[in-house]
Formats: sequence, structure tokens, C-alpha cells
Amino acid sequence: KNVCPFTTTTLPTWLPPTPDSKASELFKQRHSKQAEQIIPVVWYEHLSKAGGTTFCEIAQSNMPRGEVPPYYCMPSDGKFRDGRVGVWSNDKLKHWIHTHAHRMVSNEWNPFPPERFGYNAQEQQPSQGGSSRSSTSRLLFVTTIRHPLNRLLSAYHFWGVTHGRKQPLSFPKWLQRHHGISKKEPSRSMKVAPHVSRYNYMTWKFSNGTMPLYSSSTLLNVKEEFPPIHNNIQSSITTEVEQDSLKSFEMAIRTLSQFHLVMLTELMSLSAATGPYSLESILGWQNMKDIHVVPSGKVM
Repeated sequence: KNVCPFTTTTLPTWLPPTPDSKASELFKQRHSKQAEQIIPVVWYEHLSKAGGTTFCEIAQSNMPRGEVPPYYCMPSDGKFRDGRVGVWSNDKLKHWIHTHAHRMVSNEWNPFPPERFGYNAQEQQPSQGGSSRSSTSRLLFVTTIRHPLNRLLSAYHFWGVTHGRKQPLSFPKWLQRHHGISKKEPSRSMKVAPHVSRYNYMTWKFSNGTMPLYSSSTLLNVKEEFPPIHNNIQSSITTEVEQDSLKSFEMAIRTLSQFHLVMLTELMSLSAATGPYSLESILGWQNMKDIHVVPSGKVM
């Protein structure tokens, strides 16, 4: 328990094939004279409080202004600055791509939709007349993830302290309050509050919102002096919880394995060569300012 069963030499056989480099090459060459008539678009899956605002700032430093949606890289939809691209159909996304100059979209508040992986395959199909399409598009899937406890603590400081009450709740009480909010809203709620401290948020995000939301009495023994996240799961329900969660966890791993680039927030700074190298290798970005951006409040 609590130990990953896979090592660098024993990868799980049930993982889907890794994506090819076609979308990456299209994106890096999109402004060259040899560019194909295929529109490459970065789909950035924004895991809240895991470096998404910083990633968007880096995108704005490496892409023409007209290619990046101005509101945190999120595409607008009518009067909504955040059009919630995560709930769009592939057809709606395709129409948007072919009618806008933006070459990046970001999905923060909704779970990643697994049907999005079918977008590239759908776009590679010939037209009804049998000939190749004159203008198609490809998605390049990118995300950043963060140590779960670091992400949760950052979420607390941002939503519970900086943008919380005048007298902020303690960390345990804030978790308890938002757990109650989450239970009252569906997994695909269009609101923000139900998701910011959702139990096992990262698995929920990449499992199409299937991560079960257990009651506080099942998972947590909430006490002011003993934060819920440090409590042990009761042995009487461990098997049930683990079995239910395992399905969502496996789906999340499958999802992430099909992304072109998954970066750890802790490795995005210039002091860690892995971050800049990955961004240049996959996206062709070379303007790597050593920055950490937060919309408001202190850097955590």
C-alpha cells in the first residue's frame, strides 16, 4: 500500500500507446514556409494551483499575441470570457479552431474529457467525397501537475486566505467546508467552489470526474488540531474505498499517458533543466523567463 507497483523497467501493460510526434512537429513548424495545411493547437489541461497561470505567461512570451486567448489562455464563448472548453463537443471545438486565430486553449474547471483524444483521429478521416481535407487541425495535449499536498496547501492560501473571509478559516475547517460544498454539487458543476479542494482532485480531474466523493464520516475524522488529510482511512472501509478509487486512478493514468507533455510544477524553473528542455523539445519555446505568476496574493 502507498507504494507505486511500477518501476522504470516494469511499466503497466494496460497503458495505451504513447502519442506520436506529429502534432508537436506541426506546432513547431506552423510559421515556416514548409508548414502543412493543418492547424496545430495546444490543448492545455490546467490543474488548478499547479503552475497553470505561469504556463500561460510562458505561452504569451513564446507565441504571437493573437494566438493566445487573453483570459488565462481560456477560449471565450459568447459573453463568457471562460467558455468552459472542457464541456464542448469535438465538433464545436473544431468550428472554433477553424474560425479563430488562437492556437492554444486551456481547460481549468471541468474534468478532462476523454473523447478529446478522438479529435485527432476524427480530423484525419477523409471528407465525404473521399478526398483529403484541405484544412484540418490537430491537438497537442499538455499539462502540468504538482505534488498533491503542495497543490492543496496552495489552494487553501489562495482561496481560503487571500480570497477567503476577513477572518480566514483554519486549514481543517476550510477543507471540511469545501467538502460539504462539493457534495452538494455534481461532479461536472460549472461553478468553481466545489472543485478547489475536492478530495483527490488530480485523480478527479484526469478520470473524467469519476473519482468518488466520500462522506466526511467515511474518510475524515475532522478535528481542529488534526488536519483531515493526515488521518488514516478507517480499516473497516479501506477495501471498499481503495477498490472504488482504483478504477478512477487507473483511468487518470491512462489519460496522462496519452498526453504529449506532462510536466511537474517543481521542475518548471530554470534551475531545473528538465522544464525548459521539455518545453523547447515539444513546443519549440525558447524564451524561458524564470517566473512564477499568481493572479493575486503571494507566491507559494
